[in-house]
Amino acid sequence: MTRRIPFSAVSPELADRYLAKGRGFQRDAAQMATLAGDFSGNGIAVLCVHAAIAYADALAVRAVGRKSKSGDHGDAADFLVGAIPIRAAEDKKALKAFKAVLSRKDEVSYADDIIEELDAQVIMGRLSVFAAWAERRYSALR
Repeated sequence: MTRRIPFSAVSPELADRYLAKGRGFQRDAAQMATLAGDFSGNGIAVLCVHAAIAYADALAVRAVGRKSKSGDHGDAADFLVGAIPIRAAEDKKALKAFKAVLSRKDEVSYADDIIEELDAQVIMGRLSVFAAWAERRYSALR
């Protein structure tokens, strides 16, 4: 039996706001990364996680008028799969990148680990793969 992920109904008209949040978080992380030494790898990585979640929310809201309200960020990927068909190799690659970013949430936010600049760049790269795919899929949903 498939576990049901809690969700809230959201007007599809609000999807653009979630997309704007994703873009903003991604842009802020990239700008922080250009100022090496001024910002922590953890700070950059946290923004990447939130950007990825906002992109996923934008897609789900646009596609089905719902977003996950699970307290487990890992559920965001499963929820997205329920909202957007994942069939092509490109879809699977994007989903894998999304899961990789999500998997770092607790580490970059709460654990005692220090995320180095190079590791933050890897997370940003995975976000870039997911965000580019999300932008294409979002445009196709209009």
